[in-house]
Amino acid sequence: MRYVLGAIIGGIVGDVMAIFLGIPDGLAGGFWLGVFAGVAVVWMAGTARSSDESGGSVPAAREMADTVDRIAIVAGETVAEVPNSEEKQQIAGRTVQQILTIAGQGNAEAQTMLGLMYSRGDGVRQNHREAMKWCRKAADQGHAEAQVQVARMYDRGEGAPKSAIDSANWFRRAAEQGHTMAQTLISMMYIAGHGVPQDPEQAFKWMHEAANRGFPPAQHNVSGMYAEGQGVPQDYVQAYKWAILAGPGQRAEANAQAINYLTPKMTSSEIAEARRLANEWKPN
Repeated sequence: MRYVLGAIIGGIVGDVMAIFLGIPDGLAGGFWLGVFAGVAVVWMAGTARSSDESGGSVPAAREMADTVDRIAIVAGETVAEVPNSEEKQQIAGRTVQQILTIAGQGNAEAQTMLGLMYSRGDGVRQNHREAMKWCRKAADQGHAEAQVQVARMYDRGEGAPKSAIDSANWFRRAAEQGHTMAQTLISMMYIAGHGVPQDPEQAFKWMHEAANRGFPPAQHNVSGMYAEGQGVPQDYVQAYKWAILAGPGQRAEANAQAINYLTPKMTSSEIAEARRLANEWKPN
């Protein structure tokens, strides 16, 4: 079985940090590595070498089923997801007691901010139960960043019993609102079969949604999914197109490697078509 396996690892605690968690032994060969705004996206392509008791192949993605559990995302500070709205700036300038008062009045922005403060121990004593309580209040009101934070806490067992199923449900809610980080993460969970049934088609759907909204890590991953035929028919033209689109900035070297991988497999007319599609592409 061929597959593309993604591990999205990010950490933002004060300064933006990218943390590489490692690659399981069940992977053979690899490519597609990108880093964007503190989020490292690792795409590995190869063949699982492990097998189940019946002798059948076990997708190596299952060996990464606990990877989401170790994703460190401080929702609310994820670059490219959180506009610095006037309301947020006003709340951020308040004292802890004032934020607590505003949050108690039902303000979802303040509730999310307070939840994040409790999660990190920022200005208050760290308390995961309080973090979950306040983020859940905001999440129930439809606040996408709060929904991502609730998903993260369920997956890590912070402030609530650990539940991959609840984590996936909350990531999906945020993804349905167009939150590109959530779309990328729920895609990975579908790849790994973590909290949801393994479903390459759903994985591609959500990764493609994020890519179409202009999120470079997802664009990079979609390139790999097209190249390997993971959840979508193999299409080198589309793979090349998305590698071009994801290329600028910190991902330049990784995407150049992806293009170098694809080029020998394509005709000159296919490469020209991929470039044309990339030039005409506009984010949704």
